[in-house]
Amino acid sequence: MVSSTPTVATVLLAVGTILWTFQSVLIAFFITKPRKHVKRHQKVQKSGKLVEAKILSYEKTGEMDGMPKRELLLSFINLAGYPTKVKLTVVDSKPHENRYELGNYIDLRLNQNGFKPPFAMASASYKADKRLWAWVLLIFNIAYAVDLSCAVPYLGFKWQIYII
Repeated sequence: MVSSTPTVATVLLAVGTILWTFQSVLIAFFITKPRKHVKRHQKVQKSGKLVEAKILSYEKTGEMDGMPKRELLLSFINLAGYPTKVKLTVVDSKPHENRYELGNYIDLRLNQNGFKPPFAMASASYKADKRLWAWVLLIFNIAYAVDLSCAVPYLGFKWQIYII
């Protein structure tokens, strides 16, 4: 058993606080990322340049929330005036309308202010995941840190470093 000096204890406290804060910031970033992504797409929907994209092919890739999910190959003229082909994954909320069939056109809005995102569908609705489990993890992480730092002095623990 090796006793800790006040300097070592202070350094360990600082390192632990920094690591715990870093972990909480990462969890918070994971919570806010989908909402920021949706806001960027909505901004491009409002201010982007409108172009028509032709559906060259599509592939059914499964389902999401009971609606078919498709990967489209689109062709359109980009902001530089050159023909471009891109892949886009969509969830079709109205499959009976056959909007994403071969040869159809869809409206895109091209981002004129950067590349994140490069474009957005003009008529799409974007939604962010709630990520409730991440909120629970963040609240637990903060509550655990506060409870631990408040409870330890009253429990009579002696902080010592054990070398095994």
